[in-house]
Amino acid sequence: MYGVEPASAAYNLSSRNIAKFKNQFKPNSSYVKIYNCGISELEDIMSFDYIITNPPYIPSSDMKGLKLNVLDYEDHAALEGGQDGLKVINDIFEYVKKVRKLNGNVKVFGEGDVGHPEVLKGRVEGRVEGIKDFRGMERFFVVSYE
Repeated sequence: MYGVEPASAAYNLSSRNIAKFKNQFKPNSSYVKIYNCGISELEDIMSFDYIITNPPYIPSSDMKGLKLNVLDYEDHAALEGGQDGLKVINDIFEYVKKVRKLNGNVKVFGEGDVGHPEVLKGRVEGRVEGIKDFRGMERFFVVSYE
């Protein structure tokens, strides 16, 4: 299992939690490493079966419309995903291209903004499935490379 976290505070908290709870991981699972960087900066190319992501996905123009309790207490870097909300998501799929050279079968599970699953259908090579949230909005995606 690997983790990628660019925010130093979140990375430090994750590292402390891993150290604190490592004895509670299932016997057949193994924690390997957490990286303090974004996926586009990750130099190690590792084989994955699954990538699970909750990246920043809010388009820059939508940031002003967020509720104050979100704007005041959430790290904006963890929310804002660039002009179309897909900056980090695009970085993830660039990394997937490298990973697929080691392991052709990869599934990516992620959360995006409304409409992102449809946009991904035209951008990535894998089979994209959109999944609706509790309000019936298609925001989650599963991309399968087989």
